[in-house]
Amino acid sequence: MPAYHSTFIDTFNFKVINNIPLIPLDTNQYDITDEVLDLFKANTFFKNFEFLNNSDRLLTYGILYINSLLLILNPTLNKNDATRKFYNYAIDNNIVPGDVNFKLNSMFMIQSNVNRSDLEELKQYLQAFRITLANKLISKVYTDFKDPMVVTDVPNKFWLQFSKRKFMNKSL
Repeated sequence: MPAYHSTFIDTFNFKVINNIPLIPLDTNQYDITDEVLDLFKANTFFKNFEFLNNSDRLLTYGILYINSLLLILNPTLNKNDATRKFYNYAIDNNIVPGDVNFKLNSMFMIQSNVNRSDLEELKQYLQAFRITLANKLISKVYTDFKDPMVVTDVPNKFWLQFSKRKFMNKSL
């Protein structure tokens, strides 16, 4: 069974920097961050992933980022503390594809001819992507698993269990 791929295909004409599409982030409509959250659990079990389009690279980055966020959580961390830690992690962790210290540059097929302003635009986009993804993850992790309309102050154990798994045996 193949892994699930992004539905945000390249025909939407998104701006692409370093093979990463700058897909608009929308909190009111289904966007790439919602897709990352929807596909996270299923794709985490796969050890191989073939990139079919550039959106798959952003999907992979998001899945690996969620995994790193789940490693921050522990069963005793309340929602406010988790929100603060996630936000700080999103701001501080500013290594993006194309940076020398980014571990997965070869997998993302980074281009060497990207100018400085485009790289800065990519950094700003990925920071907004990480913040949006972290906020949406908080709202999912801190809901009751029996009744999704009930907000709890304890993380959902069914999300915490995925902190032990690694997508493609990789991490950010």
